[in-house]
Amino acid sequence: MALTNTFAVIQTVVLAAWFGAMVYSIVVVQQFQLRAADPDEFEDVGQLMASGSRRRILRLAVLIAISGTGLAISRATDTPGPSTEWIVLMCIKLVLFVIACGAFAYQSWWVWPKRIFALPAEMPGVRRTFLITSLVMTVALGLILAIDVIAATA
Repeated sequence: MALTNTFAVIQTVVLAAWFGAMVYSIVVVQQFQLRAADPDEFEDVGQLMASGSRRRILRLAVLIAISGTGLAISRATDTPGPSTEWIVLMCIKLVLFVIACGAFAYQSWWVWPKRIFALPAEMPGVRRTFLITSLVMTVALGLILAIDVIAATA
């Protein structure tokens, strides 16, 4: 059980870090830009803040995947084994993790390059798409954390 708890704590801390970064991005960074008198003036600052973030988030996603796999394996070998409810929750959590990673990949390798090279007239639409994918990631990660709380008693 100690190994299972270790994997659960690692995963929770890493999920919380990614979730927190997304909340900060949406609540502070993106809102500041949306409300700025000249949003284009803020674009360079936003790009500077995001520089290197892709690698950081990729590392977090890998740690989440490794700790999640370790958690599932260690819980499956614990006595008593996992309940059906726990297994269902973990399957839902896996789907949400894939959604979060998919939104991250889309934002990182499609929306972000488009944002860098967009014409001024295209920027409002690109910023809107960026915000939507950020919201998808944040909601998915928040739901994963909520599932972890529920699964702790399952």
